[in-house]
Amino acid sequence: MSGSLSNKIDVSKFLAQMSNPDEDFAVIELDKLIKLLEKPPHEIFVTPNCDEWFLENILSRVYSKKIDLIDASFRSIVLLSQYYNVDKIRIIFRRILAISQENADIRPQLLSVLKEIFSNHSSYENSRNEEIFTYFFGECVRDLTLLLDDNLTFTIELLSSLIENLGSLATEKQLTELIDKVLFFLKPERNKEIKQQMRSFSNLVKEWSKFAPQALIERLVEYLLSENMKTTHISLTMLTSIVMTIQKPLLKFFDQLFDLFYENSQIETESDNDNVEDENTEIEDETESGIIVDSESIKKVQFSVEALANLTHAFPQESSKELSKLFDIFYSHVNYNIVESDSVHTDDEDAGMKLDIDSDMEDSDNEMMDDDAGFDDEESWKIRKSAVRLGMVLVNTFPTEFFESLQNEENEHHFTLSLDDTDPGAKKDILELLTKIVKTYGNKISKANEWITIVSNSVKQTDQNCISCIVAISELTKIYRRYRKSTRPERFFRVSTAQFRDFN
Repeated sequence: MSGSLSNKIDVSKFLAQMSNPDEDFAVIELDKLIKLLEKPPHEIFVTPNCDEWFLENILSRVYSKKIDLIDASFRSIVLLSQYYNVDKIRIIFRRILAISQENADIRPQLLSVLKEIFSNHSSYENSRNEEIFTYFFGECVRDLTLLLDDNLTFTIELLSSLIENLGSLATEKQLTELIDKVLFFLKPERNKEIKQQMRSFSNLVKEWSKFAPQALIERLVEYLLSENMKTTHISLTMLTSIVMTIQKPLLKFFDQLFDLFYENSQIETESDNDNVEDENTEIEDETESGIIVDSESIKKVQFSVEALANLTHAFPQESSKELSKLFDIFYSHVNYNIVESDSVHTDDEDAGMKLDIDSDMEDSDNEMMDDDAGFDDEESWKIRKSAVRLGMVLVNTFPTEFFESLQNEENEHHFTLSLDDTDPGAKKDILELLTKIVKTYGNKISKANEWITIVSNSVKQTDQNCISCIVAISELTKIYRRYRKSTRPERFFRVSTAQFRDFN
């Protein structure tokens, strides 16, 4: 079914309202249009004159200083794409591309518009989608060929979204053409040039790998693992992205990948960095032990540990021979540069303290820590978070070996310290890991009572408003009640029974 936009709205009134000096009238008119376009069925508008003028009138409003008008314009464009035929969508793209080259400030919004158009088309019929994919793929690859550096990130991220939503329509020839372009940019001599686009390239390769045939994936991995590439940051980042997306095609590279990720998961000390100084790198993390880690190094460690977790999950048989290294990474990283609250007792007399299940624990509000106390405002929590993820994989994949590792006094100490993490970025994850451990091992964990006390007090002292943390503690106590019938969840955390009832 097809029709004209002029049959749907009063064009004269629309023009008058959009031309009104008071832009509030344009916002109101676009809101009416949005409500109209959101109603099915979707007719394809084919009348050229009115519709093209109409589209240009809306696109011109993205230059406005009024946020509401810009947002309404973008939303209208997205909805119109569902009604327009492919020729009109080409007009939208060319106009958006021109605007993005003229005004870098609104590129993120323009990119979001095109991404949403792709996302909406994932449910359309193949014939229309094939036209859309072929056109946009050709335009984006052409832009890469022309080396439009100023707009490179825009083009790469647009390609990523296109592959993510319509990649199943790509031919092997197109997938080969795309990776050829990527490999050109990955040459070591261009690494500095594409430093700003590293994350975008990695995301593109991640989406590409979901649809690429085995031979193309092997070709890319072999290149990234080659001697002149494997030490580069972009190679590590890209390999990590691939490992997180696909696993089985990488079996033949397991040993090389494991060694690479393990080596890069090591935390560098100050002496390690003496000969690797970058004048553009700002040192952000420094611990009392002399470990200095900049933001890029933290990302490197974080991605490497996460990649190890994915490798372990995908290849348990191959990973079993590397368990000592995996446990070493987990226990050494899970409490790295941690900022503790006062809930962990270090005195000999207090170290073995258990939660008094039957006591009335009536602490007042003035015992709570100051808002700013005990929080780690740096990025080291990302390393701890990635270590927790590795721990979850180890518990699931090697439950017996993980339990045995906990019997080691030093390992147990590292894990106990990690429970008192005050950073909200890692707190929820460590709670989930503790819940998994208690659920898996039950009464075998002699310190479960003490550990629950630590995390409960830590949340109480640092972030009582962390609803996800309260819910996690509530879940912990439910599990623990299977083994300790007298446990009452409201005793583990000083909130009312009514609050717990709401969460349960």
